[in-house]
Amino acid sequence: MRFLFALVLLTLFAVVSQGSSERAVPVIKDAVDPLAFRQVTSAPSNVVGVTPAPVPSLERGLPFVRKASRQPILAMSESRGWFFYATAVARDGHGRPEFFIEGYAIPRGGRQVISWGVW
Repeated sequence: MRFLFALVLLTLFAVVSQGSSERAVPVIKDAVDPLAFRQVTSAPSNVVGVTPAPVPSLERGLPFVRKASRQPILAMSESRGWFFYATAVARDGHGRPEFFIEGYAIPRGGRQVISWGVW
C-alpha cells in the first residue's frame, strides 16, 4: 500500500513539474500594429514553420510558435482572425506588455507560422 501511495505521489509531482516548466503567457487585447497585420497577410510571407494540424486558438498555437522561436514568447493576442505571439514588446508604466514589436503569427485555422516585425 505504501509503495502504491509513493508511486502515485511521484507521478503527481512529475506531472505538476512538467506543466510548470512552461511559463504562462499573458493575452493582450489590441496590441498589434496595423503594419504587422499587413506584413503577415501580404505575399510573400516569411514562413518559418508549419503545424501538423490547423490551429483553432491562441493556446493551441503557442507550443508550435515556441518550437519555431529562439526567443521566449512574452505575450499573445488575437486580431482579425490571426493569432499573434510577441517576442519583443513595448511595455506600459507598470512593466506589462502593451504593444507588440516583433514575433510570430498564425492565421486562425491555418498551419503556417509566420515571422514578422515592425522594425
